[in-house]
Amino acid sequence: ADGSPLCVALIDVDHFKAYNDHYGHVQGDQCLRQVAQALSVSVGREGEMVARYGGEEFAVLLPHTTLEQAVEQAERVRHSISALGLAHACAPGGQHVTVSIGVAMCVRGDSADAVLKRADTAMYLAKQNGRNRVEVAETPLFV
Repeated sequence: ADGSPLCVALIDVDHFKAYNDHYGHVQGDQCLRQVAQALSVSVGREGEMVARYGGEEFAVLLPHTTLEQAVEQAERVRHSISALGLAHACAPGGQHVTVSIGVAMCVRGDSADAVLKRADTAMYLAKQNGRNRVEVAETPLFV
C-alpha cells in the first residue's frame, strides 16, 4: 500500500516424503518444527512473517525488502537449515536436511495468487536444478 517493495519466499524441505517414510511421522514433525524454528530466528524485522504453507512448505513474507535483499536472506535461511545438521539418510547426494527456496517480488497490481505462483515456480526450478538452492522468479514488467 505504501509503495515499498514486498518479496515472498516459498521454502520446501527437500526429499521430505523420503525423510518421513524412513524416520517416521513423529520424527518428521520434529524436523519440521526445527526448520520452522530456524526460519523464525532468521525472520525478525517488523512485519516479516513465516507461515507453514502445506505439508513441508513454508512461506516467508518480506515487506520493505528488495529482491536482492530477499535473495540474500533466502541464502542465509538455506545455510541455517543446512547448519542444523539434521540427519537425512535418504537424501540423494547429501546426508542432512536441506531446503529449496523460490523468491518472488510483488509488483504493483499483483494479486497474492500471482506472486505466490511465481515464487512456487521458482521453488520448483530450484528443485529441478539440484535442490538445496535459491532461485528467483522473473518479475513481470507490467501486470
